[in-house]
Amino acid sequence: MGDDRSIDVDAGAWSNRRAMFMTRFAQIALFLAAGCGGSAPKGGTATAPSAPAPRVLDLDPDVMAADEGPGSVDNTPPSTSPGILDNAGARRIIRRHRGEVAGCYATAYKTNADLRGTLSVTFTVAADGGVTGASATGVGNDALHRCVAASFNALRFFPASDGAATIVNYRIQLVGR
Repeated sequence: MGDDRSIDVDAGAWSNRRAMFMTRFAQIALFLAAGCGGSAPKGGTATAPSAPAPRVLDLDPDVMAADEGPGSVDNTPPSTSPGILDNAGARRIIRRHRGEVAGCYATAYKTNADLRGTLSVTFTVAADGGVTGASATGVGNDALHRCVAASFNALRFFPASDGAATIVNYRIQLVGR
């Protein structure tokens, strides 16, 4: 009979372990279903993790003459490695498309030979490398501002390895002929 009791005790212990396992399993399942323990806002939906804060690049000004024309390009080779956009990388991509901006200036200069000054361009390079929200201001010529902004919105950069956007401030000194 002593053996029967030990079997009953082991069966009871097994039953208790099984119940504890099932309880723990249910807790883990609820934990995972609730977003791994993250607290949800009162609306009942979890929020996505926030993106890293954007970097800001302030590039040194470039000089552009009105007779530079749309054929002007910088032949600096493009950056060969994605990663974190820095001043040199931003300037390299911008200069590869300098002819587009020069074309905007040449067109505007034909209607206003006094068109000179500092053109300020601000744009955001999204984490995927696309440009959004380009704006140009500073010389009082809306057509030139729109043309330059459209040129910058068409630029493509390498995606950021850290997922952060980059705000770029760029100035162009327009000097006439």
